[in-house]
Amino acid sequence: MITSFLTDKLARQAAERAALTATHNAEIEDEIQLRVANIMAELQGIRELGSIKPGRAEKLIATPKKGAKRSPGELETLTKILLRYISKHPWQRIEQIAAGLGHTTKSLNLPIKKLIADKSISTRGHKRATAYCAK
Repeated sequence: MITSFLTDKLARQAAERAALTATHNAEIEDEIQLRVANIMAELQGIRELGSIKPGRAEKLIATPKKGAKRSPGELETLTKILLRYISKHPWQRIEQIAAGLGHTTKSLNLPIKKLIADKSISTRGHKRATAYCAK
């Protein structure tokens, strides 16, 4: 009786450890994919700068083209980063989130809207006082 109880308890603990390990591995995989995407974007920018005259390179780095669209991959990685940040820092406003991530509030608007539409995050407040929390 006691041995079966202990065996069941050990089996449950092993299953819980396996589930935690799988979750941790998924988070690590997401982080690796994010870093690879960032490196690829950097390399693409360097490649594009290589074909530009030296005097114009600084100007292009300082100000991205107005109205330029972000790639779906960039938006997806930014959305994942944003969701992870909101999960760890609940009920912050967009200004606080942008400061924490090192982005502008304007660049976070679309990913925030996507997360709200997917019902991945919940909101509290209106307009600039809106605070976000992961569900």
